[in-house]
Amino acid sequence: NIYTGKGDGSQLTRLTYGLDPTWSPDKQQIAFARWDAPAGLYVAHADGSNARPIFSAAQLIAPRWSPDGSRIAFTQQKGGPGRDRRVCYFRFCFTLPANPYWKLGVVDSDGSNFGEPPCTNHCYSPAWSSDGHTLLYADDGFGILTTDVLSRAQGTLYNQVPKVQAPVVSPDGTHVAFQVHANDEWDILVMAANGSPVTAVTQADPLSFTK
Repeated sequence: NIYTGKGDGSQLTRLTYGLDPTWSPDKQQIAFARWDAPAGLYVAHADGSNARPIFSAAQLIAPRWSPDGSRIAFTQQKGGPGRDRRVCYFRFCFTLPANPYWKLGVVDSDGSNFGEPPCTNHCYSPAWSSDGHTLLYADDGFGILTTDVLSRAQGTLYNQVPKVQAPVVSPDGTHVAFQVHANDEWDILVMAANGSPVTAVTQADPLSFTK
């Protein structure tokens, strides 16, 4: 179920159901995913009414509106081995683990003009930069990467500790916050939109397991 509520958790109101809801920039609509038929990307009014599919995909997550509200980026499962595989050479056998690919997609907010920006095989948590055509995403094998939906140019913002997740661009577009896994814990880091400098917002407490 998808709910709205006040910041303290009160006044909960059920809107609809689905995964990963996100507000449009003008707060008049929400985008979200559904995995049951008909599966894909949905858009609804802010009160949950008029929910309608705009893009079909069996497994889709993390929709994100562009700054001007004209497009929605997301990640969808597409390709790669979906199940473990048993491989044998003569008498020696081993198992290759499942490795489904998660790719970026971008579609106009009315469901038209679908595109697939180039990215790695594990492109998670897309986030729009303030220019409206550069996407940031996390790949825990490489770091925080970028791809341009217009020029299709690709780049790297952060790869000091590749195991990262959940990049978020600040409202003014000047900084990026993200999580990084190091020393058996997750911490929050902030960097300038060009990738440097990088500042730790949280860090391990050496005297306890709490922050």
